[in-house]
Amino acid sequence: MSLKCAQRGVSLMELLAATLLGVMALSIVGAIFISGQKLATQRSKQLLLIQNLASAALQIKQDLQRAGYDPTAASPISLTSSSQVVHLESSPSALGYVYRIAATGQDAFRTVVVKHQPSLDAAVGHGLLLCEKQLTGSVSFYHASLSGWNGHCFNLFNPEQISVTEFSVTDTAIVGEGAENQSITIRLSGRLMTDPTIAHQLELTTLLRNF
Repeated sequence: MSLKCAQRGVSLMELLAATLLGVMALSIVGAIFISGQKLATQRSKQLLLIQNLASAALQIKQDLQRAGYDPTAASPISLTSSSQVVHLESSPSALGYVYRIAATGQDAFRTVVVKHQPSLDAAVGHGLLLCEKQLTGSVSFYHASLSGWNGHCFNLFNPEQISVTEFSVTDTAIVGEGAENQSITIRLSGRLMTDPTIAHQLELTTLLRNF
């Protein structure tokens, strides 16, 4: 009788030990799964931000290649307020340019201004505005940067999702073979409004073509 009780006691201890080991194993697996889910979520957020910033930067770079284009003129066209093909402003940071898109007509020229728009509202992030107009000719940077009058400004990002923490533009004169060209460097940084720890910065440099 005592032997059977002893055997039952051992079996119970083995069952308790096996149950404890099972619970521990499930806890470890659960912790690994939760950790993996959090990591995947963080990576997807990071990828979302990177893709948005890279897409906007590529759009700006590709359009910059058209700056100054005017095959009907002896030299590249620029905004009336600037001696450079790409006009730069520092406060807030902005760039502006113009190029011909049609031989004739009231919409023969396209003016473009890209400018940083700081926000005073904590619920809305800093923006990056793209202002574009189609006109009969060149205008000043001031007029090109306004909404209305044959054009409008719109944010390249949803300010409730992404805050543009930096948009800085610098230019460098490249001299060679008796000609001077303009190299533009843009630095773009942003963060997610819903998770400020997710941030990204990129930099691109492009040499203008129409000189």
